[in-house]
Amino acid sequence: METVADTTQSSSSSDNGSKSSVVVNPSVPLSWDEMIRQAASAMKEAASLGQKRQIVRILLPRDSASGDFGIYLESNAAADSSTLRDRASLSLVPPDESWQGGIMQLYRAAAPTARQILQKLTMDKQGGVPPRIVEDRSVDESGVDGVSFFQTDDGQVSCWLQPLQENVDAILEGVEKDAGMANKITVLINPQWRLVDDALDTASRTDGFLGGLASFLGGKGGALKRLQQDAGFVPVYTLEGCTNVRWKHG
Repeated sequence: METVADTTQSSSSSDNGSKSSVVVNPSVPLSWDEMIRQAASAMKEAASLGQKRQIVRILLPRDSASGDFGIYLESNAAADSSTLRDRASLSLVPPDESWQGGIMQLYRAAAPTARQILQKLTMDKQGGVPPRIVEDRSVDESGVDGVSFFQTDDGQVSCWLQPLQENVDAILEGVEKDAGMANKITVLINPQWRLVDDALDTASRTDGFLGGLASFLGGKGGALKRLQQDAGFVPVYTLEGCTNVRWKHG
């Protein structure tokens, strides 16, 4: 993986109507552990500034020493490095078409990564034991869409992994249900909708019949509007290729 130049770049953002900015970090993480630390740190910093509805995009671990794409970290792996695969052989790669096993192969790499990020996020500064993290795969009704839901046993952190546009209603229902929990963090990790807009996405951002039709045909604009403008979800950590972006409050 390449690294980026030692430059920091910021720009204003108003996805959820609040004043904020994003900062491009001087370099991308060169290891799985470093990426986990960066993501958890960005999430914790955003939450401390009041941004508790978060979107995170990360790279995924692949064994660079093997052609067997189906071998990854075990989903119940503990934080101790002695219980994990040889981390030195792991490469960080984008969740793209190069994963021949499709979305479920991505899930097998994303699930243990998300679990580790949540454990890092919830571990207190004194090094105490973090809350237990429970996974619910029943949110993936087909069983093959690679969607999952994680939540700490104290209910303070919930995470949708690889959610679809079809999950937006359930996401918003959960947010509304948790409205009374002032410190509750809800994060979407690696949503399956595209970052780049096509014609349907652009049209679906408009009001009226055309916007509704474009949303019905698969445009993501309506779903993102509900998540970002109505519910206040914003990207707090985005790692794509050689670009590493973190949310900052302005």
